[in-house]
Amino acid sequence: MQSASPRRRPLRSKAVAFLLPLTLAASLSLAAAPAQAVEPVAGPQTAGDALFPNVGNGGYDVKHYDISLAWTPGTVVSPTLSDATIEATTTIKATAEYPLSSFSLDFEGLEIDSITVDGNPATWVRDIDAEQIKYKLVVTPSSPVSGDFTTVVKYHGAPSIHTDADDSWEGWVPTTNGSIFMGQPIGSMTGYPNNNTPNDKATYTVSLNIPSSITSSAGTGSAAAISNGELVSIIPTADGTRKTWVWNQTKPMATELVLISIGKYDMVKDFVTLSDGSKIPEYSFYDSDLNTTNKNTALTARGKLQTIIQGLESIYGPYPGKSTGIVIDTVPGGINYALETQDRSFFPSANSANGNTLIHELAHQWFGDNVSPKDWNDIWINEGMATWGPTYYNNAIVGTNPAAVETTYFNTWNNRAASNGSWNIAPAGMTDSATLYEYQTYTRGALFWEALRTRIGDDAFFEFVKEWQSRYGGQSAGRVEFQELAEEISGQDLEDLFQDWIYEAGKPAWPARAELSLAATSEPATTEPSGTASYTITVKNTGKVELAGATVSLDLADVLDNATLAETLPDGLEVTGGVATWTVPTVAVDGSESVTLDVTIAPNAGWSTLNASVSTQTTGLWCTEACSAELTVADGPDVESATPTVSGKAVVDGAVTANAGSWQAGAELAYQWFSNGAPIKEATSSAYTPTAADLGKHLSVAVTGSLTGYGTMTKTSSPTAKVAAATFAKAITVKVTGKLKAGKKLKAKVAGRAARTTITYKWKVGKKTGKKSTFKVSKKYAGKKVSLTVKVSKPGYITVTKKVKTKKIKK
Repeated sequence: MQSASPRRRPLRSKAVAFLLPLTLAASLSLAAAPAQAVEPVAGPQTAGDALFPNVGNGGYDVKHYDISLAWTPGTVVSPTLSDATIEATTTIKATAEYPLSSFSLDFEGLEIDSITVDGNPATWVRDIDAEQIKYKLVVTPSSPVSGDFTTVVKYHGAPSIHTDADDSWEGWVPTTNGSIFMGQPIGSMTGYPNNNTPNDKATYTVSLNIPSSITSSAGTGSAAAISNGELVSIIPTADGTRKTWVWNQTKPMATELVLISIGKYDMVKDFVTLSDGSKIPEYSFYDSDLNTTNKNTALTARGKLQTIIQGLESIYGPYPGKSTGIVIDTVPGGINYALETQDRSFFPSANSANGNTLIHELAHQWFGDNVSPKDWNDIWINEGMATWGPTYYNNAIVGTNPAAVETTYFNTWNNRAASNGSWNIAPAGMTDSATLYEYQTYTRGALFWEALRTRIGDDAFFEFVKEWQSRYGGQSAGRVEFQELAEEISGQDLEDLFQDWIYEAGKPAWPARAELSLAATSEPATTEPSGTASYTITVKNTGKVELAGATVSLDLADVLDNATLAETLPDGLEVTGGVATWTVPTVAVDGSESVTLDVTIAPNAGWSTLNASVSTQTTGLWCTEACSAELTVADGPDVESATPTVSGKAVVDGAVTANAGSWQAGAELAYQWFSNGAPIKEATSSAYTPTAADLGKHLSVAVTGSLTGYGTMTKTSSPTAKVAAATFAKAITVKVTGKLKAGKKLKAKVAGRAARTTITYKWKVGKKTGKKSTFKVSKKYAGKKVSLTVKVSKPGYITVTKKVKTKKIKK
């Protein structure tokens, strides 16, 4: 909501428990469900709201309202159609939280014809105390309700205006050519029986039966009936004299956001394209009796909807509704405000639908409509954002000066003295509904949003803004959830900020903002062993107030393992372990403070890195880019080295050893053997056993020496002679066993063979040969000798050949 004059509507807040009147505290206890409901009980006649303790009810949750209403003008046409009447039926689908013997609704004016609960007649009592803003309709069903139940209320009469404590109007208000019904904060109870609290949202079907045309002092014209959601149908009667306009609101909606406007309207039906390319219907209406200039102004306003909605989507996330539009009507002075009626906001004039007011009410589609307040001391969340939103939109979305947002709100804060009475009401501490739409709701609410942005930074702030919609869209959420989510996303404890700005009266403090950075230099310019290095921390005030009491931590763990601190530390700097803590002097606006810490680099620190980083727990102090600084120490001297030599026999399965020679004391040596210049896998010790793969190749060894602070050196030996084949360690002997007689089997036995050797056999007698270790001779070879050739081989070894010839074979 945004006021068209200084008198009406700016924000909403939250009341601290100790601020609640005793009577309210007592009534709150009624709103709690019994811990264990044995018998049905009467539902509480309060929602526990500090500003409206007698409005809203407990014990049940409304799911859907179906309002079927017939509106008929009377005979009075000037200055307004003030004698119109209605006949209506409201069907309420709800769920009881525990068994209820009776329950209450809020309902002001109008006469009840009948009430049924689950199809059975119910009795009712109206408990009214206008001074206490109490208009209760207490319903007693024929049997207690539990779980889902349906209530149907039929009523009729002349609808009434509800006058708020600040003298503004809501409820049913006659206009120059019809009637308008609006409900913020509590006027919805003049139009239909409901649970009149923003904490009980429901879906709606609204059917409005009206004359097809309306006659006013300006003449006769076509009539329209407007509500929330999407227009389902327009159904004329058989004779064409009346039409029923049916609207369906499938998004949960608080009672304060319901709109019914009946009158002579020009209707614009179009589509608006959202940021993701999808389209939603636009239903816009403006008073047919407006002059040409004002009609053109109205058309200009609705023409801005797509641009503004897409701009706001970049701030708040996807548009939450299924349709959009505006309603412009000529209304009495008691309605001197625009209102964020869900989907299509209301404006009391064509001019009020332009500029920041249009952006303000569209911002409410996210803040106030999609996420509604839990009670009226939460209104600062939504009115504050809807006030802040146009400023940011104009400067950062369509403009190019986002810094102007903070400047604007800081100047507003700064230019209002602490003694000014507007600081006397905390946004969450309102107790008088007459103050609901004053400074603490709109301006202080908007100031808080910018203060929060300053405190937690842009990244966390805009993540929070979108997550608020994502997490609580379609629900009601208040100051408790607000603070918890802001702390969750920012990672900060924001209790002090909320206490100062939201819960406590008086002028709050503006948060400081500053940038933290770290730089490193060395002497000489190329960082060398035994030289010096300096780390400079700088805090630059980029905010609007001085920064006091800040501390910064400098992590030196990676520095002090290769350097030592200077003997004298700068004032305000202390070092414990590997962390330096700097108590930052007060930093003036646009000023900066810095401190430099010197270290001496160790002589053996060559080839190392000296990395330091800064951090802070001070709120408002941010390190965004230069949060660490690294110096790389220049090359130190190389490790003293020697060329290795190889001793031993370069023969397969022999043993060769690397003799490293004289290297610098303390150097760590590593070995790598090579075969014809190619590194041998896993040959990394000082000794090596050549394999068959090395046969005929030259061996060499590389020795690498490393020492902290020194250049690593590698030296390679001269190659050896070619690796020779090995000889078997034992003599190979062959013996033939068995009887030298025809038909018998001979067997070759080989002795002295090594492991993994290969043996081949070649027997021969006459023309017969054999290749196995055994040989059988037939009778036809009797008298002949058998010869045997055995070869014993192994990779990398010299092959041994043995020949044996037997005596003559006997018959």
